[in-house]
Amino acid sequence: MSHRTWRSAVKAPSLLCLLAVIGLGYSGATAQETGDLILGIEDVESFARSHSPHLRIAALEVDVVASERQSALTWSNPALAYDHEEADSFREWQFTLQKRIDRPFARNSLRSAWNGRVLAAELNSLQATGDLVADLKAGYVRVRLIEAHLSRLDRLAGLVDTAAEAAGSRHAEGDLSGLDRRLIQLAAYTIETAQNRARSQHDQLRASWRADMGIDASRGLNLATPVAFRPVALADIGTYRSKLTAMPGDQAQVELAQALGAQADAARPGLVPGFGVYGGYRRFQPDLDGFVVGIAVDLPLFDAGGGEAGRLQAERQIVENALSVDRTRREGEVDALATALRAAQPLLAKFVEDFEQDSPADAVLLSFREGAITLDELLGAIQIEAAALDAHYTDLATYYLNVFRLEALTGVKLVNFAP
Repeated sequence: MSHRTWRSAVKAPSLLCLLAVIGLGYSGATAQETGDLILGIEDVESFARSHSPHLRIAALEVDVVASERQSALTWSNPALAYDHEEADSFREWQFTLQKRIDRPFARNSLRSAWNGRVLAAELNSLQATGDLVADLKAGYVRVRLIEAHLSRLDRLAGLVDTAAEAAGSRHAEGDLSGLDRRLIQLAAYTIETAQNRARSQHDQLRASWRADMGIDASRGLNLATPVAFRPVALADIGTYRSKLTAMPGDQAQVELAQALGAQADAARPGLVPGFGVYGGYRRFQPDLDGFVVGIAVDLPLFDAGGGEAGRLQAERQIVENALSVDRTRREGEVDALATALRAAQPLLAKFVEDFEQDSPADAVLLSFREGAITLDELLGAIQIEAAALDAHYTDLATYYLNVFRLEALTGVKLVNFAP
């Protein structure tokens, strides 16, 4: 970590000690070393698909449903039975092979139902992947924005240093009044607090983001894409709403509802819920033998599958009602996101235009040196800029979070960070 030296003409030891502590600046990204992972924001999705544990979980959930399908559609194993009977001079024994066949007239419906459930799981996985990638991109952007914020705060800390030096040089004895010292101390404390808070947020977020991406903690990482405000061209609300029913998450619920309906139909096998067949060889003592065949048909006196069918129909109604609620929620979320983006863009653009390159505190410092303003006015300007930077970078992070969320909800590409 780099250290800045405070070159103050102020003689008060307490002030010098405080300013020396405040002089710790944010070191930023380390130099690239051999084996470091270099990631641009355009690489986030492809890397996450290969390494993110969350995306692996989403893929494994499809495998679970596919395995359940295989289990449900697999024929039951046959049974080999041996019977032996003996009394006085009579002996009888037999070998038979038995096979149980459940729902003989509903197998096609059951297969169609399970195919639908697997498709629904695949669509859910696809939607979950899009949502997770949106969150990972938002995390990437937030890490980079905190780094940019820290760089600006470091610059403001340097202005406090310069202000202390300039204030000391304006006194013949090279000493400051008690009030001036306290004002500088308060300004230095404000900047240091903001730096510490931002560093903590950066370290925690970066560590969490690495884990979500599946990047080993011991591996060097360089986030290569600089992040600044980029305006997006927003369509009307109707355009975004029209995309919602075509998204994988919506289609997954439709497919699941249809699959549950097909499963309910398959659970009502009619007059013959199932039957068993058997056949084998029978031997009678002393010298008689032959073959035996048979069939056992279920009599649906107590259970014709009505209970299972009712349960599946209830599940289908739950899914259909949840889909209706979810569509309403997503419509409202799209409206809110688009409205928030339209409101945020002019303010962010104005800040970038007026303050992205030049710090207002630089001009105020010049006025202070020329005697046009007082020390408290200079320090007040520094603290106002610090508060404005905090608001700007927070709003910019929220802006990009909303952009990526709107992309995930609608499938519409809104922002491109490439030059």
